[in-house]
Amino acid sequence: MTAANTVRRNGLVEMAAVEDIKVWWESATVKPQRVKRGVSIAEMTIAAGMDFQIGRSRVRYGEGAGQLTWEDHHVLFRKDTKAPLGLVSPAYHVVQPAQIMEMFRGVMKIGGATLETAGTLFGGRKFWCMARLDGAEAVVTVTSRGRGTSRRLTEPSELVRTVEALMVLPPAPEAATSPSERVPQDVAPPQAPELEPTHFDVAVGGALRLGGNVYVGGGFSALADVVVSNYVLGVSGRWDVTDGYVSEPTASGFNMESGALGVVLGHRLPAHWATLDALFDGQIVVENQEQNGPGDGVGGETLDTRLGLGFRASTQKTTGFRSFLLADVEASPARTFRPKRLDPSLPWLPAWTCGLALGIMWGPK
Repeated sequence: MTAANTVRRNGLVEMAAVEDIKVWWESATVKPQRVKRGVSIAEMTIAAGMDFQIGRSRVRYGEGAGQLTWEDHHVLFRKDTKAPLGLVSPAYHVVQPAQIMEMFRGVMKIGGATLETAGTLFGGRKFWCMARLDGAEAVVTVTSRGRGTSRRLTEPSELVRTVEALMVLPPAPEAATSPSERVPQDVAPPQAPELEPTHFDVAVGGALRLGGNVYVGGGFSALADVVVSNYVLGVSGRWDVTDGYVSEPTASGFNMESGALGVVLGHRLPAHWATLDALFDGQIVVENQEQNGPGDGVGGETLDTRLGLGFRASTQKTTGFRSFLLADVEASPARTFRPKRLDPSLPWLPAWTCGLALGIMWGPK
């Protein structure tokens, strides 16, 4: 039994026996705590090392902010050493070591039994105790969570297996679940999403835009952002070198340009084939329209505020450089309800635009 014995760091073996008996498992390295015959249950509990408490906790796995909880399982542990004792269901009823000892109180009062040995095995995963019954009739009863059971015995040889059978009652029946709610036992628990280390990304590319009324433009797009735990925070900019209306005629000298600066917030969604970013941004847009070139007095510049959503996909990080594709849509809250133009002879300014950008992104591998 030496390998199964529970030995504390201070060398104490969690076993106790009365002074006037010889136990077969005693050796030079495994010595029980000796107590006097007729010792109280409380004293035997302490001597046998069964005075610790068992706690329970939900099973958690993963690291840092990505920790998840396995709701279907609890872990039992010793509160004194924090050593794990096993996994159980949420319906499992914990039986404390001291409760096992208390079950002998009725036997000692009615049947005249005396405790002789007690202890724990396998680090506290198993408890055991033995008493001497001097031929009298006794009834051993165990109750738990409103339910009970009992056994009547007259032979000393029946005591150990009777107490073992009564130590743990079956747990209360769990609520029935539908077949769709049952989880196969061989299904692995969900894995916590992998978090990217904090780093910077810079992206530059060519862009095409389509706007209300309807106009088409082309130019350049740029974005610089920092990624922290799969969240994206950055600044964006674009310059549409030339814009033209296709829904209505304009003068031969008509010219329109636009540029924007904004702040971007987003969330990174790692995938097997690419890196996906869901982005939300707020921008200040500068637009310029001229009928026949600067100085003709028809046209000018104006500022507008836009709110937008975008999705960016970039290839896997095999090197520092990788390609990206960005699709976005933005709208002007002010122009949605009050359309605007700089001059009656000029086209209406767009209330919304959508764009597509393709380019190169740089960031650490």
